[in-house]
Amino acid sequence: SGENIRAIYDESGAKIDIIEKDEAKLVRIIGYEESVQAAKESIQEIIDRNAKVSFDMKVESQDVGRLIGKAGENIKAMCEKSGARINIITEGENNLIRIMGSKESVAAAREGIQESIDTRNVAFLITVESQNVGRI
Repeated sequence: SGENIRAIYDESGAKIDIIEKDEAKLVRIIGYEESVQAAKESIQEIIDRNAKVSFDMKVESQDVGRLIGKAGENIKAMCEKSGARINIITEGENNLIRIMGSKESVAAAREGIQESIDTRNVAFLITVESQNVGRI
């Protein structure tokens, strides 16, 4: 936003331009080397803070009701408290919780979910590239 660009300029002294190119946007940073580096770090912090991530958890069938709560009260409260979006996908015996949002909001939602269900009934799914499986 313009507010962030102005704050970065004030802190670093580097000029920042947003350039529209086709469907992409480019960020041009102009200034002394130290100023450009400081601006790059500030921009990366903003990107990292606002990056959207997704995390999947498997839960036992008996825990789904407790997690949702009466009329969805528990899940709504967790979404509001964490800022994450939480979807529960049930297919027969398989129950998957998908948490989406910023890194911080996903971490907060994971913590809330773990507190609300018995953690020994939770399995975490992590995608690992095949060449890395042997390293686990």
